[in-house]
Amino acid sequence: MARMRTAALALAALAVISAWGSGSAYASYIESDYPGDEVVISPPRRPPIYVPPVRIGNEVRRLLSRVTVGGPYHYRGLAVYPLYVRDPSVRSYLSADEALSRGLLVVSEHRNGTVRRLYARNRSTRPVFVMQGLGFSGGKQNRVAAEDVLLAPGAEGYIPVYCMEERRWGRDREVGAAKMLAPEAVRRSAAAGATQRELWRGVDAALDSAGARSETRDLSAALESSAARKHVAGYVDYFRRVPRRGLAGGAVARWGRLTSIDVFESEHLAREHWEKILTSSSFELMSVRRSVRWPRHPGTADVRRMLRAAYDARMSSSSGPVSGGRVSISGSGVSGSACTWRGEAVHVSLWGRAPIMPPMPEPMPLYGGHGIEEERF
Repeated sequence: MARMRTAALALAALAVISAWGSGSAYASYIESDYPGDEVVISPPRRPPIYVPPVRIGNEVRRLLSRVTVGGPYHYRGLAVYPLYVRDPSVRSYLSADEALSRGLLVVSEHRNGTVRRLYARNRSTRPVFVMQGLGFSGGKQNRVAAEDVLLAPGAEGYIPVYCMEERRWGRDREVGAAKMLAPEAVRRSAAAGATQRELWRGVDAALDSAGARSETRDLSAALESSAARKHVAGYVDYFRRVPRRGLAGGAVARWGRLTSIDVFESEHLAREHWEKILTSSSFELMSVRRSVRWPRHPGTADVRRMLRAAYDARMSSSSGPVSGGRVSISGSGVSGSACTWRGEAVHVSLWGRAPIMPPMPEPMPLYGGHGIEEERF
């Protein structure tokens, strides 16, 4: 009798082990033991597998969560809010201008002469950052970078670009940096994935604003005109009073509305692009009469709200054009993108609503002065 009981227990144990190992079931139980009820055996079910939540683009949120907002500083319709980052990165980057001037970044035409691509090779031992909207002169025509591009040390690949010189194709020249960012309206269109024809319309508008003439419809002719240089110089000189220590970028409001925010992981990159961002934004005010009364600028709380909206926005990741990754950002009242590398956001570019452009229906009170408080969002 004892042997029979032992054999029965062994067979039962073997059946349980067999069922577990085969994956057909890990448990069965009787649904009801009450008299008169039908006995129902539950279908085999596996235990739920725990998958930890993944927040795509966490490197972007980590950077945004460390931002503090300073200012505002404002001058003739343009308000600037310097941004600072707690615990800034110690990584060493090169801007495209630096790398090109030292011969460490080589940019050339695509072997088939493609309009929307330039070929780049990083010869340095440091990563090189190319900011969206940066101009490239020479080649078969002048271009601007269509999006942020990071080239790791020794990396090479194609930079997506837009043509900024509609009526020239040929007379191939060495490609170099034009040392400028496209006007904010052109950058905004490029960031939204506009067509090449839409970008050419932006170039035409820039030439008209600057009163510049160009047989090849070249954007550089607008930005390098004497009128544009004089106009921009006033803004750049005024905003030199902004403290640069620990600078990580800036938020810009034009004609009373926040339009863009740029945050860099590296203080060096923020300083390298600071005046370019000011030039890009202030160019948009060229057509405003000097006698106009400027609208009141937004407060630092508005900047923090836009940063919070970006932090809470939907984010999706993809591979970058050459090295690193790209994160697309889409939220309530804000859109943008980020260039990432090795788990960190190198640059976050955010766009708010398009500004209300002058003339205003009713002149608003003149508002002057600037603040120096620094606040966390």
